[in-house]
Amino acid sequence: MRARGGGEAGAGGRPDAAVLRERLRRSRAGLLEALGRLTEQDFAGAAGDGRSVLELIADLAPAERADAARALAGGGAGDAPVAAGGARRALIAAQAIHDLAGARRGTLRALAALEEAGRPASALEAIAEREERSAAAIRARSPARPPDGARRAARPPRGGGNPRA
Repeated sequence: MRARGGGEAGAGGRPDAAVLRERLRRSRAGLLEALGRLTEQDFAGAAGDGRSVLELIADLAPAERADAARALAGGGAGDAPVAAGGARRALIAAQAIHDLAGARRGTLRALAALEEAGRPASALEAIAEREERSAAAIRARSPARPPDGARRAARPPRGGGNPRA
């Protein structure tokens, strides 16, 4: 049986923890791949929902932490809204990405605790879904850029080339 989000379902139609762990890994890899194509200026650009790319990714970590906490407390994903914005807007891209890494460590600990207790972890699927939507929004707003080597090769030499040649 397929679980929500395309994963294999475990007992009772719940996603298997290993399948969910893999989905979380893939959603994060997809998000980082989309972010890796952006320039520093691109992070200030619109993400398509009224927020900048930086604001979008800065909101992901607090939402992930809230989903993990609700899952551990026995609630479902999205039971309570996560306040977005505020001081988080002052982050730079590197800080927001580092915050995502910290949130993911907490999510994986929560998933392990839920698995050990035999409790459903399906509320954590919202995290992967949110990252997948965010990566899609980032890809949709940013045209593909050529690899760094291709951009360098297309530039004329600075200063007219090597004066010693």
